[in-house]
Amino acid sequence: METRGSSRTGDPALTHDRDLKFRGYEVFRFGHDELRDRNRAQPLLADFFATLLDRSPTGPSHVPLEVQG
Repeated sequence: METRGSSRTGDPALTHDRDLKFRGYEVFRFGHDELRDRNRAQPLLADFFATLLDRSPTGPSHVPLEVQG
């Protein structure tokens, strides 16, 4: 089974990631294998969101608060 984007056509997800970054957003990607097993995914996501919520409201992306929602 193919798990990586095609080098011939490019990975559309990477194109979208770049577009979002150019607009000032940060992109956090998770792999299928990280989330496939619930026992592994729950602590991973809990740690991720705890860290994300502990960050400064403006964070390193400098996206204006009005845009962040």
